[in-house]
Amino acid sequence: MDEAKVHFSEEEWCDYVRHTAGPELTTRMDQHLSKGCDMCSAANELWRMVSTMAGREAEYEVGESAVRSVRAAFALRNQKPWLSRTVEMAKRVFDSFMEPLPAGVRGGTEPTRHLLHEAGPFLIDVWLERENDDRLWVAGQVLHREGRERFTMGTAIVFVGGGEQVLAQTIANADGEFYTELESASDVKVFLQVPSGAQIGIALPEA
Repeated sequence: MDEAKVHFSEEEWCDYVRHTAGPELTTRMDQHLSKGCDMCSAANELWRMVSTMAGREAEYEVGESAVRSVRAAFALRNQKPWLSRTVEMAKRVFDSFMEPLPAGVRGGTEPTRHLLHEAGPFLIDVWLERENDDRLWVAGQVLHREGRERFTMGTAIVFVGGGEQVLAQTIANADGEFYTELESASDVKVFLQVPSGAQIGIALPEA
């Protein structure tokens, strides 16, 4: 069996991060992660965050918003075959690559690309930086026009490449900020679900 095509279930990742998986399964999952599987690395990261929240239960009760965020992230991931047809695709209103670079910068290394999108009452800032042809760094922030700081906290974000492959998933922090690193892929779309339930799609530009 081709190990590169073997992935693990959410239940197995839950056991893995809680150290309750058997030694044979733990070894296989360790080896699989060491091979750099983006899908399983994202699942591992998400379940570690859930485990950390649960571990702090003695200090405070996990908020319902955190629970909704985790559920939303997996809900989005499971909906990926239909997302392009059901979400509201955001309009790109600014692209720094359409602006002339300062004279001293022209001809230098490729700068960070800044994009601004709007969808209903939401603004989504995105910064793209490509280290080489293999890796893409994506940072962003989800904002509400009325400035309600916590309105976008816990926004679920899923990155999908050509062929509906999940490249990464994450959750926005208290300021609506998010960050991830992707392997180079074509036709990358970003799908967001804010706590209000609104679903937004963004098409990232090709390199």
